[in-house]
Amino acid sequence: MGDVDLKNALLAGDPNRGDETEEVKTYAGVVVVRALSRSEVLGLQDARRRSKLTFAQFEAHMVALGLVSPTMTPGEVEQWQKVEKAGGDLEQVTMTISRISGLEQGAQKSGVPSAQ
Repeated sequence: MGDVDLKNALLAGDPNRGDETEEVKTYAGVVVVRALSRSEVLGLQDARRRSKLTFAQFEAHMVALGLVSPTMTPGEVEQWQKVEKAGGDLEQVTMTISRISGLEQGAQKSGVPSAQ
């Protein structure tokens, strides 16, 4: 494969990657989440640094990006945060998005920035 072909293949993305989604059971029903792209993760981290987002705001934006069904805005996720207990369904949704996006503990060693 020549340099141009290699570059084009990298820019097109891995055809075997797929769009990984996962279902998370909540008290209200099943939600579907997806993995965040590297670009989305870097954008969130940059926004957190630049505008001094709180961790709660960071989580709200991350969940809003990762929710496939139902979709929510960051403001709606913030409303959910206010009524959700610690360790409840929202935490499971957040942890699932982090896991399938490669953001779990130890991801720093793989070159993927941590969500923390």
